[in-house]
Amino acid sequence: MRQQVVEMVSPPVQAPIVQKTVNTILKAKCISQPPSEVVQEVGAKFTLAWTFQNAGETSWPQEVLFFRANGDEIECNPWVADLAVASGAQVAVLVDFTAPQKPGKYFACYRLGHGDNNRFGDKVFLNLTVRDTEAAAKKAKIVQLELNQKEAEA
Repeated sequence: MRQQVVEMVSPPVQAPIVQKTVNTILKAKCISQPPSEVVQEVGAKFTLAWTFQNAGETSWPQEVLFFRANGDEIECNPWVADLAVASGAQVAVLVDFTAPQKPGKYFACYRLGHGDNNRFGDKVFLNLTVRDTEAAAKKAKIVQLELNQKEAEA
């Protein structure tokens, strides 16, 4: 008598579907920027422009920010992209600044970013010299008056 072997096979189990999150790498290249040194009067309002090109393979999402990453705090209105930027496309970043009230040299680094502090693209810099021409002219006038007075006394 032959024995019959019956093999029990479980029905195939489908693996759970795993949603894989792809972290899109955003890329940007600065193709034009302000001069290497910007000179302004104390409290002056001025606008600077940087042009970036999307150098990546995917579009940048809406609401990409241009922000100060480090350096001196220089008052400005933040720039936020209102449209997605296609791969290869260029975008002008116009930022309105107000020069500090104290004369001196100021330096800041700016970046593009999106989402939870995801910075991307070229770092760009603002090297700002703030002058107080009016105060310097008043001081020069006082010095000249003092010299004139000393000459008259001699």
